This record gives sequence, structure tokens and C-alpha cells, in this order.
Amino acid sequence: MKLFWNPPKITKNLGRYTYDIHYAALVHEGGDSSQVHYPARSWTDRAAAEADVEAKFAEFYQQTGNLDAAFNLLVDWFAGQMQDKLMSAEWAWPHITLRENGDVAGLIRDIFDMGELYRSLQVEVTK
Repeated sequence: MKLFWNPPKITKNLGRYTYDIHYAALVHEGGDSSQVHYPARSWTDRAAAEADVEAKFAEFYQQTGNLDAAFNLLVDWFAGQMQDKLMSAEWAWPHITLRENGDVAGLIRDIFDMGELYRSLQVEVTK
């Protein structure tokens, strides 16, 4: 018996996420200065660990019937997951501080602050 099947065309797509601000790596990886220890707050890693990417891709493929469209939706969805982690009050900080906007940030806080890091996200899809 011969099997006749028209498989979907596979393209090599790449989604690239860049937080394009000078202190993004310090927030993500942590580090020390002469006066302050900055704990790592790896929001992208946590988003990836908690995301069910395979299920989301399958859902988007079922919606669109197109691999490229499903991939593009997945890239945008995951960008949102990372941004949600920045906004989530789950990040440890060694002391209470007064933010520039007047808010008091406690020992567990979000890493949104004034939004510069959040707004610096650039998303690129290449084929």
C-alpha cells in the first residue's frame, strides 16, 4: 500500500528576544559592585521553565493550520510570558527601597520598576 501525504513545508524560523538596555544582564544574572550585591532575577529562564511551549505551538497550529503562522504566534506569546515575569511580584531583593515613582518596594517584588527594562524588549523573527 502506498501512502500519499502532502507534509507541511518546513522553514527554518528563528525567534530572537533582546532586552536592549545597558543593565539587563545585571538584573538577569546578578552581580556585585563595591557597595551592592545584585541577586540574579532570571525572568527569561523562569518563563521558559514554566511555559508549555509544545502544547502552545500545537494549539496555535490547530488554530491556523500553518506552521509559520503558529511559530509567529508562539514567539509573540512567549514574549508576553517573559514580560509577565517582569511584572510578577516574585523576585527577592535584600532590602526595602523607595522607588523613583514613590512606591515602596519590599523584599519580594516585581522587576518592572520604572518600565525601562520592560519597554526595551525587542522581538525579531527571521526565516
